[in-house]
Amino acid sequence: MVCVKSVFVLTNIASTGKREDIIKEGAIFCLIKLLRFQEYEACAANAIRNIVFKSLNGREALIQAGALPILVKLLNSENTESCINATWVLSEVSEGIPNQANDVISAGALPHFKKLLDSTNVKVCKAAAVAIFTLCKGFPQQIEAVFEAGVIEPLISLLSNPEICNIAAWTIVSITGSKEEYVNAFIQAKVIAPLIQLLESSDLEACIAAMAAITNICKTNEGMKATLQTDALTNLLFLLNSSDNRICEAAFMSVSNIFSRNNFVNVYEGFISTFVKLLKNNDFGLHNNLINLLSHIACGSSQNRKKLIEAGIIPTILQYTSHPETEIKKSAVSALANIARDTTEDIDEIVNSGKISDFVPFFYSADQDTQRAAAILFENIAFCSVKHKQIIVDIKVIPRLIELIQSDDLLTAEYTAKVLKQIANGTAEQCQKTIEEGAVEPLVKLLVVPNSKANVLAGQIIKDMLSKEYNKSETMTILLKELQNGVEEIFTEKEKVSEILEKLGCWGVIQNLQHHDNTEISNAAKSLTHVVSDK
Repeated sequence: MVCVKSVFVLTNIASTGKREDIIKEGAIFCLIKLLRFQEYEACAANAIRNIVFKSLNGREALIQAGALPILVKLLNSENTESCINATWVLSEVSEGIPNQANDVISAGALPHFKKLLDSTNVKVCKAAAVAIFTLCKGFPQQIEAVFEAGVIEPLISLLSNPEICNIAAWTIVSITGSKEEYVNAFIQAKVIAPLIQLLESSDLEACIAAMAAITNICKTNEGMKATLQTDALTNLLFLLNSSDNRICEAAFMSVSNIFSRNNFVNVYEGFISTFVKLLKNNDFGLHNNLINLLSHIACGSSQNRKKLIEAGIIPTILQYTSHPETEIKKSAVSALANIARDTTEDIDEIVNSGKISDFVPFFYSADQDTQRAAAILFENIAFCSVKHKQIIVDIKVIPRLIELIQSDDLLTAEYTAKVLKQIANGTAEQCQKTIEEGAVEPLVKLLVVPNSKANVLAGQIIKDMLSKEYNKSETMTILLKELQNGVEEIFTEKEKVSEILEKLGCWGVIQNLQHHDNTEISNAAKSLTHVVSDK
């Protein structure tokens, strides 16, 4: 009796936070000796559990004293309390990642943990589930050991146990997040239906864990296909409307994974209206992810874009173009480019917002994705009409576009060239503005860039420039002279300039201009033709 009381005293002292003092005094070695006696094993294991709780030194002292084989043996004890306490101690030791967790596995604990998952005693079962979950928080080799121990079916069975389902679900999250092989094994063991059922649980943690597991499962093609054959989307839509942000965000991650990996031609309207509502919710913590998802959905079909616009998405996303976070601003501009591209009315909603000039700084961003996103949006705007082209001319963005068509990044050069092409394809005055701002020579440089769409666009822009009837005759003269300067500077003798210009549709236009009524234009065209022919 004195021995038992002493153990309880040690347990209580450990609970006050004086664990390190007890460890230094060698209490663990004494308690390990007591583990060998049936009458003391339960209380001794409980004392050890309290002493090593969150103590690296305690766990290491326990291992060094050779306690793990003794504790593993207690997992088979007929004394339920001894079994539970030993399981909790081993679970605590497993927190030491990776070495101490490996020691638990090497001591042979995993097969016993698996067996305890089938226990009819909820406390025993829960302790074993926590121990396995703790091991799964470790490195891939620990997760692999858990998987190979054959815990899949017991874990799936526990999803229906209200007291343990959240632990089981989080363990499944850890395992399925490691390898596709593990995901497929869980799918074959029919894990999806119990997880879907768990979405209706009143247990917050269990519900969130189930959504996280579904997210992992849907990262594989087989998992995605199997999930979409269930009522998962209906349940997730309901959870997206939860007033609890943790539930809402977990549901969003699952839904986002499903939608982003599929090109849904027709997204269910309930999701779109919910997404717009979430975008207006300042407490929702995944705005950037949501904007990117909406951008992806808009790429799916014109029906999706129409639904997004009807749900009032444009004014909402416009607000995010002024967000203090650069990534969110970039995503907002990119989303607008993908959403507003079908009708002039959609574009006008952006134009009439008065924010067009606010987009100009995006072209000066150090991030090329941001530059491209702005270019796509401006191309959409300029495509609508002469009036819309003039809006872009008036905000004085042309000089920056000319700089960007000279970018070493060919994709950036291509996207900005598309904006210039729209402007050059406008009125003579609008095209003239691109010439006056110095676009010609940079365009000529693009002509010699091999295997580039920007190359073709440059030729098309030059052809548009040559085809205009300008109010000021000197504009065409300037154009031809700058073309000549560009040819002389950029093309080498080995290059067949006329063939390149012919291929791009410019050479015939230049030759025809030799017969222009205006002498200056005619002479400039002849001079250019002479230079090209000499090359």
